[in-house]
Amino acid sequence: MNQQQQQPPQQQQPQQQQQQQQQPSSQPQINDDQKRSNEQTDEDDGQSNEGFVVKMRGLPWSATADDIIKFLSILGEAKVKDGTAGVHLTMAREGRPSGEAYVEMESEEDLKAALKKDREHMGNRYIEVFRSKRSEMEWVIKKTGSTLDSVLDDNCVRLRGLPFGSTKDDIVQFFQGILFYLIL
Repeated sequence: MNQQQQQPPQQQQPQQQQQQQQQPSSQPQINDDQKRSNEQTDEDDGQSNEGFVVKMRGLPWSATADDIIKFLSILGEAKVKDGTAGVHLTMAREGRPSGEAYVEMESEEDLKAALKKDREHMGNRYIEVFRSKRSEMEWVIKKTGSTLDSVLDDNCVRLRGLPFGSTKDDIVQFFQGILFYLIL
């Protein structure tokens, strides 16, 4: 037997792989530039669906939408979409402000300007600012119920610390002289 004719299987495999690589495939070849272009398009599509949203954490409980707009737009750097309607303060389970907010920005440039405010101070508190998604914002707002602004706009008063035996009449008597609608 001739040693050249008998090659071990290990040596035959690389040759077969080289031949397979040289044969044209039925699938179109995609180069790296095309892959990057497709990835960028996918990212752009995702961004257009998700908007330009930042999440802020560490806010004072007394912070308002106007305070947040002022904080983000010092020197006119970052523009909030639709003014105060673009600021969504979230509530904790107890109905109190959570110290967090989602803010819709006008553009990618405004979002980047808002991100530069990360770790800056509002009063004596440092505020974290980071990128978020519209889907996350909508989920959190839905999960936590209404935002602080909508609660304040409802002209609603929440009573706490009532005696266990309190009745509707007791509440009406407590607010005697104030015009209101009793909804329980």
